Amino acid sequence: MAQSSLLDRNPFGGAVSSYGGGGSGELSLNWIAASHVPAELDPLNPRPAREIWRFAGALDANRFVTGWAKFFAADDFRALDAHLLRQRNSDNAQRSVYRGLCTRVRDAAGTRGFKFQCAGNASIVHGVHLAGHIEDSGSGRIDWMNFGSAGQVRDVALDGSIQRAGSQYSMRAVPKRKGLEARLSDGRAVERVEMRWLAETPEAKQSRPLEVTVEVTVIDDFGLARRAVDRLLANQPALFDGAPLARASLMRALFSELGMTERSWCCIDDTGMPPAALDPPQVSASALAQPELRPFIHHCAMCHLTNERFPPNFLSGDANRVAENLRQCAPRMLVRLSAWRPRTGQRVKSPMPPETALAALGTTTQRWARSEELEQMRGYIEELSRREGKPSDVGGLLKDDYEALARCLPEEKN
Repeated sequence: MAQSSLLDRNPFGGAVSSYGGGGSGELSLNWIAASHVPAELDPLNPRPAREIWRFAGALDANRFVTGWAKFFAADDFRALDAHLLRQRNSDNAQRSVYRGLCTRVRDAAGTRGFKFQCAGNASIVHGVHLAGHIEDSGSGRIDWMNFGSAGQVRDVALDGSIQRAGSQYSMRAVPKRKGLEARLSDGRAVERVEMRWLAETPEAKQSRPLEVTVEVTVIDDFGLARRAVDRLLANQPALFDGAPLARASLMRALFSELGMTERSWCCIDDTGMPPAALDPPQVSASALAQPELRPFIHHCAMCHLTNERFPPNFLSGDANRVAENLRQCAPRMLVRLSAWRPRTGQRVKSPMPPETALAALGTTTQRWARSEELEQMRGYIEELSRREGKPSDVGGLLKDDYEALARCLPEEKN
């Protein structure tokens, strides 16, 4: 995964302030120095991967599925969850019951409810471990519920009621998680939680925690969705090709396969939309006819031949206008073009064209740094700088800081 975060730029600097002050805390208002962005903080720089995931087998599936789930909208989950809830009885979904033995401890004196912690019964196949809190009303919360190899759910709200029959109490509650069914990683839903315990005697209140038996019913209503996905894999395999995940296309097909109510999906069908159009740059025939300008047009037009002034559109206009813009831009451009020579850690400013643009230009970092086109551009800009009586080396240009160099384009007149 590519690293999306940018390095933090502290405008107050460290031991030496970015504003030109020293370490005493005093700030000299050197706004030119303050506006300088060091090469390593330029957002155009390629950023390293945050992590590299290599799929080695089923044990890695959970990580990938969790990542893919973030491509879907919360409304997708709500709609699918509600549909499965409506269909679970008509589909004759299979139910499994998990059992555990709990200890129940009253909350502090004067408070209502009790805490419980349950261990699965080792003598049965379907055991469950859970811990949580129940109010006297029957509502409560399960902090975690572990079904062994079947997975676990956390932070489950309970909405139930407590009944008494003789000396025995029972509680039956419907679990929810964030307003939806509480589901295991395989899609099965925790349908209900039932607890039973004997009434407390005065002696028990003072002596030991009470025992509580728990039964958790899990229903496989998600089988509907699994079978629908199997049919889509057989009949519409292109939905699952090795391409960027198209959430709307996939969910529309799934909802249709499940017989859910048709809904509007944004931007799937583009037949009624006008074709995408860019603001076409007007390449000047006279500029293109000048051999010394062609390398700039070829390698810089992607960002600098536009109708916008940022980034500086120094390639807009006829040959005379472009030549004048390059003369004005020469000091800054020479620093940027020369940044391909030093090692990355020694750069004052990031190079141009930026490394992230080289793939679109059909080259690589290594090839471009040694290319004839780069030397042609540097040579032309160096000559322009000399003609203007300015330094033709980076050290001389940066004597008064990069941001003190003349602007690349003259200021617009109001």
